[in-house]
Amino acid sequence: LVEWQPDIIVMDEIHYIKSYKSARAKNVTKLCKTAKYKYGLSGTIILNTEMDLFQPFLALDGGKRFGTNFFKFRLRFFYDKKAHAPQAVRFGGDWHVKQSMLPVMHKNIYEIASRVKKDECLDLPPLIEKTHYVKLGKEQQRIYNDMKKQYIALLDENATIGDDAAVVNRLKYRQSTL
Repeated sequence: LVEWQPDIIVMDEIHYIKSYKSARAKNVTKLCKTAKYKYGLSGTIILNTEMDLFQPFLALDGGKRFGTNFFKFRLRFFYDKKAHAPQAVRFGGDWHVKQSMLPVMHKNIYEIASRVKKDECLDLPPLIEKTHYVKLGKEQQRIYNDMKKQYIALLDENATIGDDAAVVNRLKYRQSTL
């Protein structure tokens, strides 16, 4: 794909490249370097924290808004609540966005992004829920009855919820009753 050098790249569910460490994110970002136009689509670009913005925007704009180094981005826009804690407690950090940097983040985001809410774009009729009953064939009925017997036997044995076999059988039975 890199050799192909596409002019346009559309990344659906761009939040899948949120981790600067992942091979997927690195490869997509590399591919985006040669494209003239890049588009990212996501229903939820921020899945965990605002740090999720770094890698997708790096792919989209080559680092113009948030830089090309994740750690510099993190130091600029976030603070570590554990920074002054003893070394044993500090491992991993407890990163939170700097409130004073939120306007800068929003400005950077909306220079190239647009947001559309469901109520602004969906013009659907009201949801109609209907139950359809379907008669099982002979073989399906036999399988269903066998599973039902196994499920009841497991309940009679007072299988614990942690028992893997019991959980699997409960799920299979539940799926068969849907």
